[in-house]
Amino acid sequence: MRRRILIIDDEKLLLAAYRRMLSAHDVVVAVGGREALSLLDTDRAFDLVLCDLMMPDVDGKQVYEFICSEAPELRSRLAFHTGGAASQVLRNFSEWTDIPILHKPLLPDAIDRLLE
Repeated sequence: MRRRILIIDDEKLLLAAYRRMLSAHDVVVAVGGREALSLLDTDRAFDLVLCDLMMPDVDGKQVYEFICSEAPELRSRLAFHTGGAASQVLRNFSEWTDIPILHKPLLPDAIDRLLE
């Protein structure tokens, strides 16, 4: 089944690779958290939102807080991805939230499991 997926990351090359990898789905990309928040302000029709935890402008924690307050219907469809290096604040955040965290590079099987 074709799904609509939003992928948020500050690395344009990764976003292009993920879009190709997930070509069986409708993939929308946001370059950074600020662009994602602007998009989510008007478009919330996503089956899955994959958000990088570490971004320079608006990080994953801030995207999570926006979703919880402005788009709570997306909270159960949110998952984070990370390259591993994280600040202590984000490590603490990931310890108390129940949002799934995937490690980069994202693999199609892991995304398929989230979509089930």
